[in-house]
Formats: sequence, structure tokens, C-alpha cells
Amino acid sequence: MGGQYLAEDVMLFKVTKPLSGKDTSSLPETLVPFEFLNPTYSTRERLLLVSEKERASDGYVIIGLLGNARWHEPITEDPRAGSTEIWSFINTTSDVHPLHVHLVQFQVLNRQTFDVQTFQQTGKLIFTGKPMAPESNERPARKDTIKSYPGYVTRVIQRFDLPRAVNLVPGQELLYVWHCHILEHEDNEMMRPYKVIV
Repeated sequence: MGGQYLAEDVMLFKVTKPLSGKDTSSLPETLVPFEFLNPTYSTRERLLLVSEKERASDGYVIIGLLGNARWHEPITEDPRAGSTEIWSFINTTSDVHPLHVHLVQFQVLNRQTFDVQTFQQTGKLIFTGKPMAPESNERPARKDTIKSYPGYVTRVIQRFDLPRAVNLVPGQELLYVWHCHILEHEDNEMMRPYKVIV
């Protein structure tokens, strides 16, 4: 931050009671076990378009789409419970979209630039740069929201595990959503349902 900022009101806790004994607590080497998801074992990779349509008069975004579909259109993302999938977000917009997937915690695989104009004209995905490693705050880490940068394909891997205490019937379909976390975008169609099939 530029300059120095001092908060006017700060809550201060003063601990005055002495310890009743020696403090023998310590932090473990690993706080939570972390399991890397291996792309080799993924059952599917989905290419998911992140797009916007702007008002011609002033460039205001009037609709944002995920997977090139509106909320009410048929569900196209339908992973099986327990399966591992790679979702590749193809961002053709000029905005960064914080994409949030309900139910899962995913891992970022990489980002890669692509030729947006060629993709928009032909549907062909032509990469223009090498895959970039996840950002430092994205590795190794479980995430539920990822920044999808303009002109990049952002790849995440996720396993669709369901809560343990739920009674499930084979063939049952459970509904979840994925969406852009910018409120104006998700309110303008940048939210899609998806289903997990038991």
C-alpha cells in the first residue's frame, strides 16, 4: 500500500492470566495432508468457454456465458460421483473472472495463452505460449475459486467426491452450480448448473 495507514479503532486483547504450566505445544510439520490429483487418472477433460456479449453503444457487458450456455439451458457438465475431471476454462473476454465451482476443491494445473481471434472465428484452440505453472498461492493448494485470465486457458483438476453422510441411490443426480464470483456477471447469466451422477 502506498503511504502508511493506521486504523483508528482496533480491538486489543490483553492476556493477563499466567500459564498454569510450561507450554509444550508445537505446530506439526504438516497441518493437513495434501493429495496431488494426477491428470493421468482423470476420466475426462472438458473445454468450457468463458465469454461475454457487450452492448454496442457503450461496451457494457449485458450477458456473460459459461460453457456457451445460459442458466436455463440443458445441463452439459455431468461428472460421475468419485470421478476426476480436468476443466479447462477458455477465457475469450477482456476480464479476469474468478470462477467458483461448488462441491469440489480443485487443484490448478496450469495456464496457457491462446489465439482468441482464431478461436472465435473457427473454434480451433491454438496455443501461443507454453503452459505456465500455477501462481505461488495456488500450489500446492486446494481451491474452490480460480482466476481465469483473459486470453488464457486455465486448467484445473477436481475429484467429485460427495459428502459421506448422505444416503444415495445409484443413478441419482445431485445438482450443484459453477459461476463467476463477480456479482454483476453471475446475475447476468454467468452461472451454470451441473449435476453429479451417483
